[in-house]
Amino acid sequence: MISSKKAISVLYFILFIHCGFCQILDTTLANFQYYQYQVPEEKVYLSTDKEVFVQNEHLWFSVFLVDAKTHQTSSISKLVYVDLLGPKDQIISSLAIDMKSHLGKGSFFLADSLLAGNYTINAYTNYMRNGSSEFIFSKTVEFFNLKRKSTLKESFRNEKGIHVDFFPEGGYIISGVPNIIAFKIIDDSGNGLIHQGMLIDSSGNEIMELNPLKFGLGKFQFTPESGQDYSGFFQINGKEYFFKLPKAQEKGYQLTVRKTLTKTYITVKGSPGMSFKNTYLLMHIRGNIIKVVKSTLGQEFIYNSLVNDQVPSGIIHITFFKEDIPLLERLIYNEIANDKINIAIDVTSNIKKRSKVNFDLNVLDPDDLKSSGSFSVSVQKKSTDRNKINIENYLWLTSDLIGSIESPNYYTNVANLDRFEMLDLLMLTHGWRRFDWDNVLNKTLPPILYFPEKGFTLEGKVVRWEDRSKPIQADLSMTFFENINFQLKTSSNEAGDFWFEGLQVEDTLNALIQTVNPKKGRKGKLTNSFIEIKKKTYPKLRKNPPSNKMESEILYRDYLDDMLEIAQIKASYDGDVIFLDEVAVESTLDRSSNLFYREYMLYREPDTRLIVDSIKTGYANIFDVIKGRLTGVQFSKDENGNYLALVRGANSISLDNNAVFLLDGQEMSSSVISTINPNDISHVDVLKGTRATIYGTPNGVIAFYRKTGRSGVALGNTMGILNVEMYGYHQPDEFYVPNYKNPTEIEKIRPDRRGTQYWCPTVSLNQNKASFSYYTSDDSGDFVVYIEGLTHEGRLIRSEVNFKID
Repeated sequence: MISSKKAISVLYFILFIHCGFCQILDTTLANFQYYQYQVPEEKVYLSTDKEVFVQNEHLWFSVFLVDAKTHQTSSISKLVYVDLLGPKDQIISSLAIDMKSHLGKGSFFLADSLLAGNYTINAYTNYMRNGSSEFIFSKTVEFFNLKRKSTLKESFRNEKGIHVDFFPEGGYIISGVPNIIAFKIIDDSGNGLIHQGMLIDSSGNEIMELNPLKFGLGKFQFTPESGQDYSGFFQINGKEYFFKLPKAQEKGYQLTVRKTLTKTYITVKGSPGMSFKNTYLLMHIRGNIIKVVKSTLGQEFIYNSLVNDQVPSGIIHITFFKEDIPLLERLIYNEIANDKINIAIDVTSNIKKRSKVNFDLNVLDPDDLKSSGSFSVSVQKKSTDRNKINIENYLWLTSDLIGSIESPNYYTNVANLDRFEMLDLLMLTHGWRRFDWDNVLNKTLPPILYFPEKGFTLEGKVVRWEDRSKPIQADLSMTFFENINFQLKTSSNEAGDFWFEGLQVEDTLNALIQTVNPKKGRKGKLTNSFIEIKKKTYPKLRKNPPSNKMESEILYRDYLDDMLEIAQIKASYDGDVIFLDEVAVESTLDRSSNLFYREYMLYREPDTRLIVDSIKTGYANIFDVIKGRLTGVQFSKDENGNYLALVRGANSISLDNNAVFLLDGQEMSSSVISTINPNDISHVDVLKGTRATIYGTPNGVIAFYRKTGRSGVALGNTMGILNVEMYGYHQPDEFYVPNYKNPTEIEKIRPDRRGTQYWCPTVSLNQNKASFSYYTSDDSGDFVVYIEGLTHEGRLIRSEVNFKID
């Protein structure tokens, strides 16, 4: 029999050990919450009017900027950048979207000079660039050019390699016990493959068949033998492929999850002899801790469950710890109806062509909660494929996963009866990883290289004029030409770096930056200083997937037939040129070795090129250099003495329209370009006709390129002074819909066919009610209304409504 003194000693020892474990657990939780507080995250989502386009259309979009944890409007940034990339991943256009309200809006005009293929839209804040580029919004759209054949040579490969990866549930394979192993089979382009394989051991013995379900995803269960190695064997087109499974451990822990309609069950087991002392489960969703489960003293397993409708929608991240060491991880997808508002929509009955159609929305809430928010509206013909990415599958699913996800809409489409099975395969085969546990537990915060922006930031560097490798510490002032009484001041640091922050530039703005001597008693600019402006950079993202032109044309045949008729109508009424039987196939060789090539060029060859170095200098400005040397270009001056240019071409025979000036790919006024030293100009290109339309003008383009090839806002530069032109927030076009109650004379006779039936970037939901209306076109048939948005509380607004126009 144990003495009372010994019993008390044992009790104190147990309490001491338990308190030590509590301290470890409390430290883990505190470090996790500290990291989430110190490293807040944002998400950007773009709702586009559709996902397939042709030339001379607008790509319309709405922008949602939200807190990554709550999906409520973000308070970190108020500026979103939206980039459009071409088929070869070149920047076509970049827009700055004002996000001071709940929802931003914008549009890209897709000129007829663009090549057909896949185009990518990337959207992000400056602050988001501190994290992985995997979490920057990226969406692919298809562009067809009905006027010209693609100059990109399509590459065909009869044989494509395959890649197979295996993912043990929880992270490890344990010998002697049943294991769940998920797998993913993809080709070289990342597309899922449905190829049957075989699991074999190291002696070549067949264990079982490997059968993927959809998108190359599948799983199997087997019990590995101790010391044995296993591989997946595939035979395709006469070729044999072997892919090794991760090597099984002799002992360890296993984390398994089983999900039912109402509950999710989580179990952690261990091999014989594995201790569960000081172990626990930590569960969170988007950084919000939902549950912590500690092991029970003397119990060699952990078993727990979650009530599904008590957990928010999204990806639940489960981690099994032993003390402060994470050992196993598992992702679970959860979905509850209350996180998406239920909408009833009343639509005008018996809708006719060119008539007004009204849509009245009411939120059906069983708790009678009053919701307010904003959403976008797009109306399309039902045949138009859409919503590969939508606000539901992006915010709840793909935005928190690493890697490309094929057909994300499949997983949230309630019509797919196997979607929950496929969702679990997705959770098993994709990583979450918005943070690294080592950084969290050690309180190691990531470096902040890109700061949140409430407005525009102009960054630069001050160096010595005679030796530009040596920085200068100086005071700087910025004076705006539009309001010379308004001046901003800042200072460069020891490295010469400076920045002006929070600039609210509604439109293009001209300013002068000047360095000021900081030494006491000395005034005026630093005459030996040179001011540089930091070149705009873009995040590096995964490559644009190549398009399969033949498959796409078959898939979108009805849509392309409709767009062909619309193009013919436009041609007959607007005088547009249409349907070139043949176009010259331009070289697809790498142009980076070309001295005159710039990565931001939207064309391959100009109509005329003048190399400035071939001309003897001594002229006052670059316009004096090129006057009379560019065939078909006539220069003059306006009443303010600024240069104008008229380019003779197919669309400007009468010389009555002014050409556009570009400096290093950006539109610029001649007054600014004239301040640049002619010796700094490498060459001048002239674009006429259709080549010029890629820059949004039929009147010709005169493009100036500096020898450094800088793009950005730096213009004229003299000692201690820099002229800059800042580009403000994007000013989007308005989607035009005729008012057939009072039509104009041309609207009465002109056929009304539309690629997008209707688009509204922002509709307000107030106290559970919203409405919008528009006049229909001459199109008839079945249509779909796509609604996407968010309430102020972060609940989804998403609905699709079918209606018919007779």
